[in-house]
Amino acid sequence: RYFGLLCILYKNHYDALGLTPKATQGEIKAAYYKLSMIYHPDKNKGSDSANENFKAITAAYEVLGNFKLRRLYDRGLTIDSTHIKGWASPESQGNSTKGSRIQTTSGSFTGRTPIYDFDEWSRFHYGSTLERKAQAKAKYRDQFGSDSKTREVLQTENFVLTFVFLSISFFIFSYAYRYNVLDNPPDKSNNKK
Repeated sequence: RYFGLLCILYKNHYDALGLTPKATQGEIKAAYYKLSMIYHPDKNKGSDSANENFKAITAAYEVLGNFKLRRLYDRGLTIDSTHIKGWASPESQGNSTKGSRIQTTSGSFTGRTPIYDFDEWSRFHYGSTLERKAQAKAKYRDQFGSDSKTREVLQTENFVLTFVFLSISFFIFSYAYRYNVLDNPPDKSNNKK
């Protein structure tokens, strides 16, 4: 997309729309529609200043009307139109009234453009979040690892205690059975017959 024309004509996109950085999306939209009706090239045929104002207003609305682009713009991350391949610069457009953008031929796309380094941008904006997430994972791994060790120890202890309890129960039952049998001698009345 085309972002940089306003940087040439105005100090910032908010000035182009006559707004402050605290403006809501509704105020941005209303200002764009109001100013675009005033400076539209069809209403101001032959007026270069109206055409330039319309281009600046349109560029400002393209950035400020999009929530993500507005956040980037407010943080100072803008893309100048001279760095965007495939879009003509404002000087090469001349007095065209077909719109604010004219597509030109461009070279082959390699996937890595000189516009910005996405990895650096990601680290800048999400580095602290990624670091916190990595720390949370490490903490969870440590905690889960110690929990699994504790769980293994408890399982082993439970197994040993169960085995000891069953062994003692077996020996007590065996002893009691033997003791009862030996205490009561066999009935001799059955043997005399």
